[in-house]
Amino acid sequence: ELAANTKMLQKLGIDTVPELRSAYREAVGRHSASRGSSALKLEKAASVLDDGESRKIVKAAAQAQVKSMSVKGNWLVIVDVSGSMQHSIGVGVDIASLLAAVAEGQVSMAFTNTGVRALEATGKTKEELVNLTRNMTATGGTALGVALQAARANNFTPDGIAIVTDGADHGPPTFAQEYSRAAAIWGKEVPVYVYDVPGENF
Repeated sequence: ELAANTKMLQKLGIDTVPELRSAYREAVGRHSASRGSSALKLEKAASVLDDGESRKIVKAAAQAQVKSMSVKGNWLVIVDVSGSMQHSIGVGVDIASLLAAVAEGQVSMAFTNTGVRALEATGKTKEELVNLTRNMTATGGTALGVALQAARANNFTPDGIAIVTDGADHGPPTFAQEYSRAAAIWGKEVPVYVYDVPGENF
């Protein structure tokens, strides 16, 4: 909320009144250190903060969280890039770059509509992933199951799956249809985390 309301707070004088600026930075530092501030939230807040000192505080808190984290296994990040889902690309990059920084295994991205564009995220920074996806556009229908088909075809077995989507998975194949097949082949049920990103038409 502090980051989102920076423009309004600037009108009230946080840039020109030393006492207000000090109180603002203190509040930013306090909330950055709170348990409710995840690394993803902190990175997003840092990207919209105008105050350089506050941005440094938030980015340092995000980096400290990342350093303290460790995620086991391989991860598949499925990003819905069907029509109206342009915003999901940036969210997918945020998630994949964080996983790439903390996962002990491989991190693979699958930008999916009715086809798949694979991108290896292992070892890459957010800036590198942003550059690699800069010209990517969201178009076409939605069949998220093809991401699991591609993973199997490439002999990639994930230990966790993150999906960025608005939930309008029409298929065929849908993710649910392919998941049971994939789990049988992998010999295990892989945990799935869904990040709800509203599409432009929803």
